[in-house]
Amino acid sequence: MKLLGYIRRSQDSGSGVSDDLQREKIEQWSKLHDHEIVWLPPDMDASSFTLNRPGMKKALAMLKAGEADGIVAATQDRLTRRVVDFHDLLNRATTEGWNVVAIDTQFDLSTPAGRLMAGQMAGFAQYEYEVKRDGLNASRRNAVLTHGIHHGAIPPWGYSGWATRGEDKAGKALRGPLVADPANRVREAFEDAAAGISHPAFKRKYGDLEMSRVIPNRVYLGEAKSGEFVKEGAHSALVDEDLFRRANRRFKRAETGAGRPAKVELSPAMLAGGILRCGSCGHALTRQRCAKGDHYRCQYARCDLRVSISCASVEPYILEAAIAAHAEDTALRVADAEDFDLTALGKALDRAKAERDEVEALHASGKLSPVAYAGARTSADEAVLAAEVALSDAETASGWRSIPASRVREKIADDVEAQRSLIADFLRAQVIPFWGKRVPVEQRVALSRIMHGLPGAVPATVEVGKAVAAS
Repeated sequence: MKLLGYIRRSQDSGSGVSDDLQREKIEQWSKLHDHEIVWLPPDMDASSFTLNRPGMKKALAMLKAGEADGIVAATQDRLTRRVVDFHDLLNRATTEGWNVVAIDTQFDLSTPAGRLMAGQMAGFAQYEYEVKRDGLNASRRNAVLTHGIHHGAIPPWGYSGWATRGEDKAGKALRGPLVADPANRVREAFEDAAAGISHPAFKRKYGDLEMSRVIPNRVYLGEAKSGEFVKEGAHSALVDEDLFRRANRRFKRAETGAGRPAKVELSPAMLAGGILRCGSCGHALTRQRCAKGDHYRCQYARCDLRVSISCASVEPYILEAAIAAHAEDTALRVADAEDFDLTALGKALDRAKAERDEVEALHASGKLSPVAYAGARTSADEAVLAAEVALSDAETASGWRSIPASRVREKIADDVEAQRSLIADFLRAQVIPFWGKRVPVEQRVALSRIMHGLPGAVPATVEVGKAVAAS
């Protein structure tokens, strides 16, 4: 099999399971079982309590696209320590048809028993993570709130180090609050920032030091911080609140470009992508910001007429026309091609789920032996999976035609991308130039209906709009 080799190192500055050790373990296992490994970029210092990591996201995308047969990690907790995420990973693997391998467990995740044991291991991994996290938080809370100790291996610029507050049982000095460097230039740096010094000038003056490391840092107000825990007045403040506020106000203005003309961000264009075109030259219209409201305008330089129409008037009209076209298409399909209607596949899935529920009910009542239950449940799960795959494939193939007309408005509510997709599947439109008195939008827009017909038929375009020609 072709498997994706996955490596994750914890958020512990490298003190956890090394990436070299994980790689070596995966290579040895793959040679033993004759599998091909495609290595993913390692997720370094990545949390185990989320699947939203660069390497994992790339792996899931590749697996969904069918570029590999599965994913392998040295240990199960390298994949995730969160029970919910682990079951999500298994569900994706089952639905999309790929494998999940954790070398330390070697459970057969294609069976209910294997998934059960792996789920229990995930529970233990989550418990271990939460115990460590709670211990670390307790240590941080005590250090900051009780002793006023600021975190970090290196003292912030302007402080010479940490005071000593005694010794531990082994005779090692215990860290205390920060100690200010008598020769520090922190106040001078904040005054320069408040006066508007540039970033390059700041770096030249203070030894290649970034402003972003100094000016926003509240440690200079005397605050000690570690994680979520903060203590005011923990050590000597090097600037006062007023200077800190003035320096940061000027610093943030420089960072955000305040005072410059703001770039206008237009809302997504519902009729982009060639849906709406100029009735004079045929080029696609683009959305533009206007004092009287957004408009679709022709931007083609050689167009003689360059039509324009209000977004507020044309978008609702075309969207309603697309909903009506979808409803008409659905009615024709149900009447003329009942075998193509996805209702039958939906009913098949419902029947498979009902049979699985019946197996569970018989098992709960004690009418099935463990062996009989295992066989019946496996068969029921396979039937449900086959029905889900068939329905999913049919929906993908037929797009909006797979959605019942009664649910279309629910699907497109407050979703411009979905609205654009629906319109593009059924309609094209042209805006006809017109001068003189105002005319209703339905008389200015000529609609072309895309007729899908029966499965296998080539879509046809039919003119349905009644637009007024230019006078």
